[in-house]
Amino acid sequence: MISVIAIDMRLFLINILLFFGIVLRGQNSVIHADQTFHDYGAVENVYKLQSDFILQNKGTKNLYLMRADVGKNVKIWTSKKTIVPGDTVAVQVNYFPTDPGKFNETINLVTSADAEAFILKIKGEVKSIKKDDKTACYSFKHKGPNTGGGTGLITMTNPGPKKPDSLLKYASNNHGFMTPGTGHFATQQINLEPKFAPIPTLLDRDTYKPNNVVFLIDVSGSMADSMKLSLMKISLQKLLDNLREEDRVSVVTYRDTFICVADSLNGRDKEKLKTLVGGLKAKGLTSGNKAIHYSLTLALKNYIAEGNNQIILATDGRFFFRDKDYQKWTALVGNKKVILSTIALGADDFAMKNLQAISKKGQGSFIHIDSKQKAESAVFDEIEMRSRK
Repeated sequence: MISVIAIDMRLFLINILLFFGIVLRGQNSVIHADQTFHDYGAVENVYKLQSDFILQNKGTKNLYLMRADVGKNVKIWTSKKTIVPGDTVAVQVNYFPTDPGKFNETINLVTSADAEAFILKIKGEVKSIKKDDKTACYSFKHKGPNTGGGTGLITMTNPGPKKPDSLLKYASNNHGFMTPGTGHFATQQINLEPKFAPIPTLLDRDTYKPNNVVFLIDVSGSMADSMKLSLMKISLQKLLDNLREEDRVSVVTYRDTFICVADSLNGRDKEKLKTLVGGLKAKGLTSGNKAIHYSLTLALKNYIAEGNNQIILATDGRFFFRDKDYQKWTALVGNKKVILSTIALGADDFAMKNLQAISKKGQGSFIHIDSKQKAESAVFDEIEMRSRK
């Protein structure tokens, strides 16, 4: 009897080791993820629970997302199905509870990298369910026949306001939406009330100078090809959360033309800034040389004599800043100091070197964001360093 039990135990252990060996082979492939598991804990009044996982192709060949095997309450969106070497992809997992109670869902991503699926997991406990999602901030459009519970990936579109034209209306009515290609604003900037309660911030006034920052963000079509624009939005969140009343933030987007979507907003306008940034969408072709000079005029218009005046260019492309462009830059700046830093998104080697050269000319920093972990603090850390007294 003892020998039989011992044999059964050995067989059990062998099966366990084989099982974990298969799992480990699947999870230690060319795919890298910042995280593969999300625990929501106990949540109430829920219509949908959302988790964003960022995967990176660490291999030397294209990685293909074949399908996603999920439960009936799970729907999957992905920003793309082909990931070139070094690039990233967003996989958004949405759980729609039908009944209160605990849940534990496994998402099996079948890819070209391994015979076994790449595993993502979510779990939690739903205390109560909300009947609809009318108060949700963003809506996602479905592309493809699969609506969850099947074996296909649903293409994810970048999140934005529910009404397609709401971003333009919001910008033109509140923040000076610029007529494309003219450099002129349609409306004047907001006047703020003089008295407010203090804004909680990590940038205390005794240590950090006021900031005047212009974000020049590439929204060309290539930025929608993976998680690039979403990573940029993530990177802006920590800074926006810590804006003070004396800080000024402007946002300029560019593709075939450039548009000012926010002009010199401060900590009292952080929710408006978050809405505008969250609604940015990528499409069209890149044309950025004029945009950088326009951003400089914006920085000079809102110049803070004793502050940190800075432009941060965020792109995945080959943004050219030639000698004649630099000469125009120096002529516009004069004896003032405006720093030009660059944020590189993606894995284009030529673009990386090009953006490094631009940041060197602008006496700024070169920041490469290729993961959610880097994105979460990159912009805030740059502003914190530049504004320190």
